[in-house]
Amino acid sequence: MDLPSPTSVDGMYQYMIGLLLVLVVVFGLFFGAAYLGLL
Repeated sequence: MDLPSPTSVDGMYQYMIGLLLVLVVVFGLFFGAAYLGLL
């Protein structure tokens, strides 16, 4: 899995979007598990 180099502006945007997607997935799994645990 190749991360784009965060030196160019385009690579920086792709890097940020990738980080945001990872965070969204992690938080989604975490809150999903917590929500199911509360039910």
